[in-house]
Amino acid sequence: MREIFFIIALAIGLVQTGYSQVPGGAANKHYTVGELDKMGKLELSRLYVAQVNKLNLLLPYIPFNQKGDAVSLAGMGIPNTKNNNGAIKEMDGTVGNHNSVMGESLTSLIPYADKVDIIKSILFLQNVVERVEAGI
Repeated sequence: MREIFFIIALAIGLVQTGYSQVPGGAANKHYTVGELDKMGKLELSRLYVAQVNKLNLLLPYIPFNQKGDAVSLAGMGIPNTKNNNGAIKEMDGTVGNHNSVMGESLTSLIPYADKVDIIKSILFLQNVVERVEAGI
């Protein structure tokens, strides 16, 4: 039971770390074109990076989340063994490191894109993240 709690706590910690750079958990908000159009390119870049990070956290778990309720190993249908727990911890750590490095790179590159293209990308990623979270 402690192992499941630890995995869930680790995953939540990684998610929180990934969004700590965006005020108010902006990756969780549903933005409209009008709201995004009022923002500057730097703020849009932060939102884009937050959406990419969130999607990176979700991608490994898509096969286990077809009903939108995979929050534990048992909920995902994965046996609670030492090897499986280790694999989840390693994967979460790898995704966290990947998000950190990619976030730094994207933060410096995305502002060079056209504002309209950044907005389209944010809306696209927002849609994909919502579908993954819903298990669609």
